[in-house]
Order: sequence, then C-alpha cells, then structure tokens
Amino acid sequence: MPAILAVVAGWITEKLAAEALRFFLLKAFLTTLLVFALPIVLNNFIIGILTAVINKASSVASGGVQSHIMQLTGVSAYFADLLQVPLFLSILLGAVSVRFSLKLLRVARIVTGKQIGRAHV
Repeated sequence: MPAILAVVAGWITEKLAAEALRFFLLKAFLTTLLVFALPIVLNNFIIGILTAVINKASSVASGGVQSHIMQLTGVSAYFADLLQVPLFLSILLGAVSVRFSLKLLRVARIVTGKQIGRAHV
C-alpha cells in the first residue's frame, strides 16, 4: 500500500510541477510580450495612422497648410480655461481621428471583400 501511495503522490507531484512550470513560462512569455513587443506595435500603428491623416490633410489642402497658432496667455488663457477650450479641442480632434480610422477600416473591408461584424444571411 505505501508503494501505491508513493507512485500516486509522485505522479501528482510530477503533474503539478509540469503545470506550474507551464504557468510560469506562459507568464514570462506574456510579460515579455507586453513589455517589449506591444509598445512597439502600438507605436508603429499610431504613427501609421497619424502619417495617413497628415498625408490626407496635405492632399486636401493643395494650396498648402498654413499654420494658425494662437498663444493664449494671461486673461485670454483664463477665459479659455473657463470655457474649457482645451477639453473641447481634444474631444473634437479625438472624434475626427476615430472617424478617419473607421473610414480606413471601411476601405480595408472594401478592398478585401470581407464583411466585418455581420453574419451572412
């Protein structure tokens, strides 16, 4: 009887050790992936979208894009902050970038001919 218990205990220990090793290896792999690979991929993706937006904006404004920068200092900065102009601009530019990204997805769907998110009936 002790020999059977020893065999069963050894088998259980072996399985637990294998699962623990697998768990730690998976955690190490995912941590490495999230720390090193994901930021690089996200950076390249965001830079690609920004480059496409800038190229589209420069092609639409064929006469050239002129920079109109307004320096808000003193009382004008105080009133701009009261009116939440920076918040408005960030929401507006975020909405424009989301719209542009969705248009890019539609173009990709048309080029590939695949339906995204819809079941074929």
